[in-house]
Amino acid sequence: MFLSELVEYQKKLDSKVFEIQKPNLDEYHLLVARKTALVSEYFEFLNETKLFKYWTNKEIELEKLYEEFIDIVHFTLSLLYVYNLEETLGNRYSLGISSSDTRENL
Repeated sequence: MFLSELVEYQKKLDSKVFEIQKPNLDEYHLLVARKTALVSEYFEFLNETKLFKYWTNKEIELEKLYEEFIDIVHFTLSLLYVYNLEETLGNRYSLGISSSDTRENL
């Protein structure tokens, strides 16, 4: 599977989300919202790593860490197509998996 294929899947997902949620945002404010969400998800991911939390010995919850990572991927893919970078990427970046692979196989 190529990165450009994931961008196409993200476009479809975003389209469904917009269809259901009907955000009342112009293009500029939608872009700001996407960028803010990406930054927010990055910090949520960092928080889940607990790498900087010297005051606690709590275990890292991998499932939560995965969730935050996937959120980062989603917003990154959204920004790739907003900036028309999926065409630049084309089929240059392969993820080494096929479209039929499931999460359990990864």
